Amino acid sequence: MSNRVMQNVRDTHTSSIIPVWVSAEGEPEHEVLVYALLDTQSDTTFILEETAKALHTTGECVQLKLTTMSSRNQVVSCRKLSGLQVRGFYSSKIVPLPVTYARDFIPANRDHIPTPGTAKAWPHLEHIADEITPLQSCDAGLLIGYNCPQALVPRQVVPGKENQPFALKTDLGRSIVGFGNPCLDYGDTFGWKLAKIIDVYPGKDGKVRKVKMLVSAANLDEKGKRISKPVHLERPIHKTVVLLEAD
Repeated sequence: MSNRVMQNVRDTHTSSIIPVWVSAEGEPEHEVLVYALLDTQSDTTFILEETAKALHTTGECVQLKLTTMSSRNQVVSCRKLSGLQVRGFYSSKIVPLPVTYARDFIPANRDHIPTPGTAKAWPHLEHIADEITPLQSCDAGLLIGYNCPQALVPRQVVPGKENQPFALKTDLGRSIVGFGNPCLDYGDTFGWKLAKIIDVYPGKDGKVRKVKMLVSAANLDEKGKRISKPVHLERPIHKTVVLLEAD
């Protein structure tokens, strides 16, 4: 049985962004903690220039052609580095990186980093919450492409229902990939009905004892038209779970 309090529930957007320790093969004891984006759509691996400098790396300057959604064959100057390696936040297993290019920016959104709270919000992922690293203050310093398959290969996958986020385990750690709202997806599972509070009934002491709710009737026809009327209910406040929308 699961007891949960859901407050400030909103949509979750998370991706394969995990904290790793990166170092140079010649100086493995000098490690820098960064977030790595595991990118199955990139054929190249990149490192943040600031991170590369912190590792005391040297490399030749080259011209690289980049193709993205916004540009094709864009030529950029960068440093070409060899001999880098990474390991997971909790792991001692070393994953060698292929030739890596230093750039001033890694396109990883910090809001899309999975945390233990992400896992706890989804019943099918609760059991792996302790394996998800708490949010770190480090930069997004690596983008690891599919030219490093050892870093990307799934060792374990924890799926949910259709279109729910799934957990992915690689040699570098756990991540959660996907989009959704646990309140909307699991409301009926726990016997909850989504409703809008339209009136409150405070007691003599000013505290709200009862609320009037407009229950959201989810029965729609194939064209999206509601085919059942909303229902008004009155409920004691102690039997009501209130979900607050975050600012």
